[in-house]
Amino acid sequence: MTSKAIFLSGACLCSMSGSSQLAPAVEWQDCFGGTEQEWAGSCVMALDGGYFLGGGTASEDGDATGVSHMMDFWIVKLDVNGQLLWQEKFGGDDVESINSLAATSDGGCIAVGYTYSDNGDVTDSHGEADGWVVKLDQNGSLEWQRALGSSGLDRLYSVVETDNGYIIAGYAENADGDVTVDHGSLDAWVVKLDVTGAVVWERTYGGSSSDFA
Repeated sequence: MTSKAIFLSGACLCSMSGSSQLAPAVEWQDCFGGTEQEWAGSCVMALDGGYFLGGGTASEDGDATGVSHMMDFWIVKLDVNGQLLWQEKFGGDDVESINSLAATSDGGCIAVGYTYSDNGDVTDSHGEADGWVVKLDQNGSLEWQRALGSSGLDRLYSVVETDNGYIIAGYAENADGDVTVDHGSLDAWVVKLDVTGAVVWERTYGGSSSDFA
């Protein structure tokens, strides 16, 4: 994927041979949000050449239209020129945020992060915080969502599509709910999902202290 802007640190610039370098031209830039807090945790190229942004929003105005809760999953679709095509928010009464998302081969996207809610769009919560997976089609409609985890603090940080589902990774705290083995304080947690979001298998890895993926 071609980056729209390249940022080089001062140390990197100083390490060049001393010849003057032209700064790369910015093709476009834009800001998206409302009057409350927003952030983007991930940006990927969509199948059609546009972009998916994933993060969180607490706004109900500006670009973040529709009802918000304390903080919601926020997914934004841009075209190749950075124009907003659609935006969708998902969550419950507490805090949700996206850590990573991936474009999928059907033109949609899948987002992972965490949720502290047990209502609204979030079903089957397990404890203090769960890893949360949301699958959207190419138009931003919710296909399915899954709250995954234990009775403790669980979060998801990475997702990739496979030929028959998805691999997600993060950490889990306890051995209950969706988590079968607890090695220590926090364990790296890897979960295989099928195309409907059902758990195919899960594994924890780590020692007696804190580990995460």
